[in-house]
Amino acid sequence: MTFFLKSKPFFLFLLLSICAVIFQACNVDNEETIPDVDFNLSLSGPSFLRGTSKVELNIESKEDVPYELNNVQLFNNGNEIESELKKESGKYFLEFDSKELGEGIQQLSIEVPVVVSGVTSDALSSSFQVEVDNFLPPFQFTSAFVKNLEYTEETGSLGDWNYYFDSETDFEYSIYFTDHQGNPISEAIDIMTFNDEVNVEIPSSVEGQNFYLAKVKKFKKDYFDTYYDEVINEDHLYLIYDFVSSSDMELHLYDFEDQEDYQITIKVPVSISNNYEMRGSFTLIRTEDDYNYYEVSYTMTDDHGYISGINYIYSDDFQKGVVIIPELYENGATVTIEEGDIKDFVGEQSYDMYGDFINIYGVIDIDNKEVYYPILVNKYDFDAEIRTRYMYSVKDGEDRVYAVSRFRIEDTRDLYITKHFESLPIDISSFDFPNSYHHNLSVENDVYSIERQDFMEDDDRLYIIAEFEGGMNGERKQVVEVLLLSTASAGAQLDLSTGLDAHNLYDGHFENLRTSQLTKTLSYYESEKAVKEDGFTSLRYTDHFNSSSRVRTSTKRIMDQELEIIKR
Repeated sequence: MTFFLKSKPFFLFLLLSICAVIFQACNVDNEETIPDVDFNLSLSGPSFLRGTSKVELNIESKEDVPYELNNVQLFNNGNEIESELKKESGKYFLEFDSKELGEGIQQLSIEVPVVVSGVTSDALSSSFQVEVDNFLPPFQFTSAFVKNLEYTEETGSLGDWNYYFDSETDFEYSIYFTDHQGNPISEAIDIMTFNDEVNVEIPSSVEGQNFYLAKVKKFKKDYFDTYYDEVINEDHLYLIYDFVSSSDMELHLYDFEDQEDYQITIKVPVSISNNYEMRGSFTLIRTEDDYNYYEVSYTMTDDHGYISGINYIYSDDFQKGVVIIPELYENGATVTIEEGDIKDFVGEQSYDMYGDFINIYGVIDIDNKEVYYPILVNKYDFDAEIRTRYMYSVKDGEDRVYAVSRFRIEDTRDLYITKHFESLPIDISSFDFPNSYHHNLSVENDVYSIERQDFMEDDDRLYIIAEFEGGMNGERKQVVEVLLLSTASAGAQLDLSTGLDAHNLYDGHFENLRTSQLTKTLSYYESEKAVKEDGFTSLRYTDHFNSSSRVRTSTKRIMDQELEIIKR
């Protein structure tokens, strides 16, 4: 009895041991049925995300093993984003709302567990950067900008022989946004009354990242000049398409700041004042100890790209002189000019008085910025029809280079080019326009388009300007223009086939426009950085169509006006 009682535990132990061995053997057999598979995860999707977005999950392995995915997770900087796994045509996609992410470049990561034969592997993971593009960049038109749209300039009195009056008044101004084909994607906003920041969500159905800010404005233009016997009474209507990239996130601020007036004093010996020419805004305030003291007032601009308020002192024969640039000095400074500051001219440039328009600029650094100032001292030889411009040393400064601009008016186009030179004079005839330029305006079914030239960079500008016959509004002429400003990379296209959708502003005036009303079409290319290695700082070509000789005589004035309109 005692033996059998001792054997019962032994029997149980033996039985359990046998079962364990059998279970282990079965488990080994089961593991051997699951192949040892190495999976690789890759992702594919759009170049940017907008609205509901999808990312395709590509799972690859050397072995042809069926698998399933579940519990896939999407993270943005460590925070999980709600998403849904979908399978379409045998492919897996992760779908999510991109508006849950911030705008701009975002860091995303995906974790993908792979299930094979019911067994879930360690999660595969992949991180990537992608641009989220649901909104246009913000815009704001401040009340100060609106207030300064209108201006009035008047000298003399009505009835005087030299009475002058110029004004732009009664502004109406609205904006909206369009896709790159000019179709509105936002409501119209009256900026005369709404001055808050404007944020526009891009409809998810809109493809691409090229858009336009459409500016629609109307105002009265009145101009009187009794000396030249010229009178203008016009109503101006403009529709301006200004290129916008949705990848741009910076605030576009239309504002106006009163420019602060600065003042310096230039101290000049009386002997120099009596024996040298003085050109500029010299206002004599006093004479003391054989010196004349001149007050010079100027406006310091935020952008030092170009300075116009320059002062010159030079000899009657043009052989000696000095340039005083007020912006080189602090407000309230006194600058003393002595005889030793007036030196021999450092350069001269002669050219045909009646040939191409030639402008010459000194290029100098102010506050680590490249600044252009005009060379204005001219000597005329009317018999030979030659003009010579003289360059003098800059007081307390030094020119780096000289910029020479050449502007030519031809029958169907204007050419403009600027090039840097280390010294002058140069042979003007050798400074010519590139021969490789060919205008490529395309007109098909009343759709006007131009494409980039070889000399252009991606962000250089393309312009198409269309002027229409507007008729009369009582005694006032109606001036109607449509301007499109795009970039070299985006191209420029203006569809005039069926009118322009401008939210029926101004009684649907732009919707009713037709090409039969066109009086002139201009297109041109503008590059501020093109072929810089060859010394060019800008290249512009302008082509005119349906232009009369009367219009041709004022081409430069017209283009200056167009650019001023665009800026405003």
